[in-house]
Amino acid sequence: MIKPIALDSGPLGALAHPRRNTDIAAWLDRVLAAGGIVYLPEIIDYEVRRGLLAANMTRSVRRLDQLKAVLTYLPLTTTTMLEAAHL
Repeated sequence: MIKPIALDSGPLGALAHPRRNTDIAAWLDRVLAAGGIVYLPEIIDYEVRRGLLAANMTRSVRRLDQLKAVLTYLPLTTTTMLEAAHL
């Protein structure tokens, strides 16, 4: 059984970048194909999206939107933040 995974900004940015890191993309494909759950925390989406918008990387923003449709989005709530503090 694969433990749930929460993406950080580094891997997420690499997946959204125009020159995607093929190793990370292949890893994500393998995890998802094996039935793994990959969370996209809202705070990480915000961090990466903010940087992409500031750099006017609209193609990467679209890729980020596509990833949101594939990954399990983890909204930012007080409960989520309290739990994250324990991890």
